[in-house]
Amino acid sequence: MIVAHRGARDETPENTAVAFDRALAHGVDGIELDVQMSKDGVPVIYHDRTLHRIIRQRRYIADFSCQELQSMDWGGWFSSDFSGERLLTLSTVLSEYAARTRLLIEVKSRPRDQKSGRSRTLTEKILHELDAAGPFQPPLSPYLLSFDPNVLSIAHSSAPRLRLVWNLPDKAGALRQCLSGMRRDPDAFSHIKGLCVNIGLLSPEVMELAGVLGKDTLTYTCNSKAQVNKALAAGIDVLMTDRPGWLLPHLRKI
Repeated sequence: MIVAHRGARDETPENTAVAFDRALAHGVDGIELDVQMSKDGVPVIYHDRTLHRIIRQRRYIADFSCQELQSMDWGGWFSSDFSGERLLTLSTVLSEYAARTRLLIEVKSRPRDQKSGRSRTLTEKILHELDAAGPFQPPLSPYLLSFDPNVLSIAHSSAPRLRLVWNLPDKAGALRQCLSGMRRDPDAFSHIKGLCVNIGLLSPEVMELAGVLGKDTLTYTCNSKAQVNKALAAGIDVLMTDRPGWLLPHLRKI
């Protein structure tokens, strides 16, 4: 399965409607996107820790209401051709795209959000919106991803049928600890359906353990021939790329 990582982000401003539309035009099997929560509790689509990319200030999504965020220009930072692009809410994404493609929804959960309880609140709001938007046709059932295993536990307790993916740490030492934990107590991870690993850390060890535990495997971000070849040789289930317009024609040639 070929998934556009934040949309066609090499051609368009990431996590926007134009990025998602461009990715679908290229023929991807799904779109990965990132969800944070505005000051007034609205799940919105944005990846970065701060808004420096958008407003050249190190302010946070949580500092602004959804209305204030939607008054900002979310495309001009990439190119003047995309000036005026507007912030997407999760509700809009589900309404516009859930029936058209698979959505891989990453819940951003950082230490300050975990301590304040915002991670739990955001997760619960996402689950509520998924419930309101469903039921989804099985081929297009969404995935919920997070680097925070607590988010996945919260999600499982409320939506046990949801396909949950653990984004494994992108540091070698922390990744080894996670793999050891899964070997010691596999039952503690039985609710997790997939493991997502940085292509730089994808290894036979990761693939072997995923096979033993019966987990789907996902990798990010495959933007070169070498990275794609590594993922294909490993037998990965879901390959994420920033360059769907390059990758799909490339795959048709090999």
